[in-house]
Amino acid sequence: MFTTIVGLFFGISLMLFPEMVLDTTGAAYLSGGLAMARHAASWILPAAFFAFLVRDMEHSETRQAIFIFFDLAFFLMVIVELYSYFIAAVNVMIWAIIALHVLFVILFTYLWIEDR
Repeated sequence: MFTTIVGLFFGISLMLFPEMVLDTTGAAYLSGGLAMARHAASWILPAAFFAFLVRDMEHSETRQAIFIFFDLAFFLMVIVELYSYFIAAVNVMIWAIIALHVLFVILFTYLWIEDR
């Protein structure tokens, strides 16, 4: 449920107010940056709804695959965010988002390993 809430918050924010979100993190963007932020939101919102729909799914191989999917997605986001920080494309505010995504990686890894 937490993934759904966070996903809806970031997805709606990026879709409707991409300038505000990008400016908060100090993200450098050119003419296509706002369109790319909205493009990212077009993936974040369905993932949030997907997380909501499968939240009470019974234990199965499919549920394990979903955990791996979210785990890999958040892990890759952390890598991209770290890269963005180290090339100075964003400011220190990105660390809050990185921390949130690392929390999700830990959570989904735990759920996958524990088969919950």
